[in-house]
Amino acid sequence: MKMKILDLNMLLFFPADSGGKAGIYYRIRDLAKENDVCAIIINSEDDIVRLDKEYNLSDRLKIFINSPVTKPVKKANKYEKILQTVKWFISGKPRMAAKISSKEVREKFTKITNSFKPDIIYLESPFVYELLDWNKIDRLHTKVVLVVHNQEVEFFKGANNWPFIIRNIEIERIKRYEARIMEFANAVKCVAPEDAHYGQSIVGEKCKYIPSHLAKATRRWLPKRINEKYIYYSGALSFNPNLNGLMWFLESIYSRYIAKYPDIKLKITGNVSDEIKDKMRKYRQIEFTGYLSDMELEDLIVNSFFTVIPVLTGGGVKMKMLEAMKYGVPAISTEHVKNGIVSSVSEKVPFLYTNEVEKFLEYMNMLTENEDLRIMIGTDELDYFERVYSSNDNLKKWIG
Repeated sequence: MKMKILDLNMLLFFPADSGGKAGIYYRIRDLAKENDVCAIIINSEDDIVRLDKEYNLSDRLKIFINSPVTKPVKKANKYEKILQTVKWFISGKPRMAAKISSKEVREKFTKITNSFKPDIIYLESPFVYELLDWNKIDRLHTKVVLVVHNQEVEFFKGANNWPFIIRNIEIERIKRYEARIMEFANAVKCVAPEDAHYGQSIVGEKCKYIPSHLAKATRRWLPKRINEKYIYYSGALSFNPNLNGLMWFLESIYSRYIAKYPDIKLKITGNVSDEIKDKMRKYRQIEFTGYLSDMELEDLIVNSFFTVIPVLTGGGVKMKMLEAMKYGVPAISTEHVKNGIVSSVSEKVPFLYTNEVEKFLEYMNMLTENEDLRIMIGTDELDYFERVYSSNDNLKKWIG
């Protein structure tokens, strides 16, 4: 049966050039092939709106984008930052909720919602609760689904270095707010198994794990014989869990690995600050690729030996692993990454994982020397990805 689905978002997910955006974009795009979908987006970071490309969107998808309510911190002057801090403190809300809260926006989006008459409303973050006047929404005929992309407290801890006192105030506000929205929603769907356990501790069986719906890759990794041999790491090093995990890897594992295989590079993708580069200069054979276009990044991925994902903390599904699995790139990760992908202790894990330094190094040696093992793991990952993440069966779970 055709459904009418409303998606509330504070992330401009066009184009889908990050893991978080992809997890929303492909679900919304594919649901709109057989359902009527309306996407309401508050452009909270004042990103450039890029709807000039071909996104293969259905005629069934309507998009409404609103400008920011509060000027992003990166664009605010000193006076504006002080004023925002005062307003945040007085509001009693987490900053991410307070920054998009506006009577004018609520009235505008509530009018759109009631005109659309949705069967399902997705909240892509607990904070987008602020975008509607819920007293005027027909809750009897509309199912509200909170989509948990990560544990908001854990994300805040990893992404921010606030002063101790206000940091603790914000953490407590986020905890209370997130729990309240979980209680408010009719259903809570988590894209990571670990986060589902967290949600169930608050709202019980109303919270379930549903894998992100993602697109298949048009290319795949192959064990090519190439002149340049390299492994790669892909992840924003401005995010503390990524940086801390990579530093653990470099100090404990990579320095020993490169002593044995001096001709194999480690390529680190994305923009990296000079300060972080300085921390890593003592390690040989590291190459910082800088920003790569989609095609350049894909070339790097499919021509690699394998990838390492040494993340030890942080919430949410591990999109770096899903990206590798999508292309069938053999991967080595930590138990923390595994817990963000595999939902059952009885389920076969398609990639290598360990928190033990010696075991991690052993796995790297095995993949470096054994092409058959690389092919086997890459094939298992690709099969797992296409069955769990890009199948029609998975898409149906989002409207079930």
